[in-house]
Amino acid sequence: MLLPHRVREKGVLEQRFADYLTRERFGYRIMEGREALQNLQDACTFSAAEALAVQKRFLAADLAFINARHQVPMLYHFACRVDKGRAFLLEYLDIFIEEKDLHYTVMLEILGMEGIHTLVVPALLTRELYQGYTLEFTDTSHTILRKQS
Repeated sequence: MLLPHRVREKGVLEQRFADYLTRERFGYRIMEGREALQNLQDACTFSAAEALAVQKRFLAADLAFINARHQVPMLYHFACRVDKGRAFLLEYLDIFIEEKDLHYTVMLEILGMEGIHTLVVPALLTRELYQGYTLEFTDTSHTILRKQS
């Protein structure tokens, strides 16, 4: 499994990220803490201004990761705000909508390496897809995801 790189302000990968956002079509997006796109037919790229705004939000997040292979951004990327041991998913960009459930669990594993074991997702997740995880629904639009011990 390829683990995403933690975002650095002046990294080589981060310099390529904004350009990548203007070229790649994203089938699933969470932006500014809200589910923004979840339909492959509506997959789209970002304008240069939108890409710059996304990049700034990734840099401003408490924890942000860019998935890459050979120093080229690929697949999925995410950024979180951290508060009281919980990570709140603010940004999530994925070129494949059907892999989001796997990627949420990978995000939680990565956050676990940072000492964070709870991920608050601004979407309703399905229990059947998360065997070995605890899901708690906070309202009509958020799910708290934890790995069972």
